[in-house]
Amino acid sequence: MASEKIDIWNNWRNIELVTDDMISALKIECGCEPHEGLMDVSVAEHRRVIGEVPEGAVCWLKVDNRVDNSYLKKEKIVYTSIYGERIHIQPDPTT
Repeated sequence: MASEKIDIWNNWRNIELVTDDMISALKIECGCEPHEGLMDVSVAEHRRVIGEVPEGAVCWLKVDNRVDNSYLKKEKIVYTSIYGERIHIQPDPTT
């Protein structure tokens, strides 16, 4: 990810701090296809739909920009640190 350590998660909507280059790097880190974007998912929303957010992680939702599909689904979830480094979480086989 970028060499700058900026809390992308908490500053996601601050266009003076989080640059387009940082967002592009985050999308690459999260494995987004060219037609996909990212939405931040609040802890409360994640907890309501999926369960607890894994410790040390924040949650992003991959969204296909070609269609309206911004609903929360496990297979579209990506976890990173607050700085945007990908965290690979093993899915819970019981859910």
